Order: sequence, then structure tokens, then C-alpha cells
Amino acid sequence: MVKVRLFFELMNIAGKSEIERHALNLEELIESLSQEFGKEFFEAIYDQKGVPREYLLVYVNDKHINYRDNPSLPLNDTDIVLLIPPVGGGRFANNNG
Repeated sequence: MVKVRLFFELMNIAGKSEIERHALNLEELIESLSQEFGKEFFEAIYDQKGVPREYLLVYVNDKHINYRDNPSLPLNDTDIVLLIPPVGGGRFANNNG
């Protein structure tokens, strides 16, 4: 299973900082988390047009991944994924996405 570590707003929404999931790629992983944790989780990841937020930081095994360009990045059961939303500003400072 892929180990997912959530930070800041995502951790608060999920109510936990670490989750394990089966997922073939990043997009499948984030869709699974969004289904479990709902609209607020989804909106922390994606803007109003459904595009991944520009300042979302995604790391797979300590390597920074541009999720906007690599949503179908394959994942292995031993991978560790970090999801780090913007700390300051973000969707609360600018509701336009």
C-alpha cells in the first residue's frame, strides 16, 4: 500500500496525518482521498475548474513531482507520498481559485 502523509489543511480535513491506500497512480490516489474526505479535501487540491492548484506540493519518495504535469505518475506499494497544500494564502485568501 502507498503511504500518504498529509500536512496543514489536508491533515485537518482528514483528521489524520498519515493514510495508506492502494493506488496505481497519483490521480487515482487523490481521487480516492477526495471521495473519502469530501468536497473540502477536493477543493484544497483542485481549483474551481478542476485543475490542480499551482502551489500544491507533491513529493513521492522525497522527490518533488509537478502534479499538474504528472497526474498519471505510477505508484508502487512501497512509495511514500507527501501532500502539502499552500501554508499562507491559498484558497482562503483568493476564492477565485
